[in-house]
Amino acid sequence: MSKKVQKTGYSREHYIRTLLDGYVPHEMPHADYHAWRKALHGYTAELRNLAALARLTGSIDGDKYEEHYKAMADYCVSVYEILVPEKCSDYDKLNVKKK
Repeated sequence: MSKKVQKTGYSREHYIRTLLDGYVPHEMPHADYHAWRKALHGYTAELRNLAALARLTGSIDGDKYEEHYKAMADYCVSVYEILVPEKCSDYDKLNVKKK
């Protein structure tokens, strides 16, 4: 269990509380985590620029906005699936020895 705790970066107590809450903790984020954040920042900045342009001109390029929005949403989902722990409904999936 100590190796699993170390891989998550949690304290042992936080790891156990997470398991008791019914979640399976993931390992620490990938080394690419900061690159992901930078890419996400790029998507949001582009959307902010489109929104500012729309306020100034009174119109918006709907196709361009939709394209950037879909790219950002897809990106968020892919990162979310990697980083967020999955809810565990089966005690056996926790790989904890029963007493």
